Amino acid sequence: MPELEHLDRRRRQLAEVLRDLRRAAGLSGARLAARTGMSQSKISKIETGRIRPAVADVERIVVALGVPDDARRPIIELARNANLSFITVRAIRQAGLHVRQRVIAGIEDQAREIRCFQPAMVPGLLQIPGYVRAVLSLPTVAGATDPAPAVLARLERQAILHAPGRRFWFLVTEAALRTRLCADSVMAVQIEHIVALSRLVDVSVLPLAGRMPEIPTTAFVLFDRRLVTVETFHGELEMRDPKDIGLYAEIYTLLDRVALHADAARDFLSGLAAEYRDGGITAD
Repeated sequence: MPELEHLDRRRRQLAEVLRDLRRAAGLSGARLAARTGMSQSKISKIETGRIRPAVADVERIVVALGVPDDARRPIIELARNANLSFITVRAIRQAGLHVRQRVIAGIEDQAREIRCFQPAMVPGLLQIPGYVRAVLSLPTVAGATDPAPAVLARLERQAILHAPGRRFWFLVTEAALRTRLCADSVMAVQIEHIVALSRLVDVSVLPLAGRMPEIPTTAFVLFDRRLVTVETFHGELEMRDPKDIGLYAEIYTLLDRVALHADAARDFLSGLAAEYRDGGITAD
């Protein structure tokens, strides 16, 4: 995808700038490592573009190299940009919705801990086939493309829920569960599916009656402590800087503190499924 290629170019450009600055300062990689408190191996990987340094790492490097304040600013900005990427819905459609699903599957496969907050709909890894088709057929998602390959790819992603050595946390708002994206009969099955999965993964529900410590407006997913993805109407934002990841981790914790967990969440979900079965659910 063009956005990912652009991200790689920024990372390579940052690597070249830092390497040239070190050489201009007359320092070896070992001496710079000693000054920054990093390992020589890490310095080498940063300068060859094999790893994407955090903004804090770049700040330590330019200080250690004695780069003047006015010259530091564009380098720090380049580091921020190298840790940030945005993939538009238009680009996702052009590449194919199923391709994006496979990219996400690759990100999930590399993670050991995944925390997902969803204020608008059921998280993708918890969706049943009928719900997946409804979501991926929305005009703002699929456009004029055929969603069928993406539906299959999303359902295939769900196998990771059974992979060993993984932990999953899903925090979903009551509003998301009350948003009708399918017929009531399908919504009932969807909610019951979440109840069943809640014995395999951690599922929490943020009730409308609770007092919110933050405004729950944006869907995001935390992958370990290395990446956070944020959904918008026109694309997906990916952030890799520890400060950004830390902010979203803090927001997740704040919201989760007022959520329903374990049996309380399952009781709530079961009641919601019964409402859908009875056709008496309301949006308020």
